[in-house]
Amino acid sequence: SILLCSMLGGTRGVTSEVGKRVLEGDFESAVNTYIGMDGAQEDENVREFRKSWRENGNPDEILENMPERLSFEKEMIKHLVKRNEDWVGAFKNYLETCN
Repeated sequence: SILLCSMLGGTRGVTSEVGKRVLEGDFESAVNTYIGMDGAQEDENVREFRKSWRENGNPDEILENMPERLSFEKEMIKHLVKRNEDWVGAFKNYLETCN
């Protein structure tokens, strides 16, 4: 699953950062990195969304204003809305979504 998601990860370069955190067992940081890490080629709406997540991290509020194309991030956040602070579950949800 991780390899497949890695190959489809785009140009953001987030895969190695998330992978490090997963290997450390820090799923909260893995989820926050995946959702909040900026990419060099992202448009302003996406940058603002990621900045808002880093500064606020409130799943209920951010879900309303997120760019539509961020489907993996959206699924992680939707999981956190249902199960607050279930970081492992949010990450597993990402793996299921990307397969």
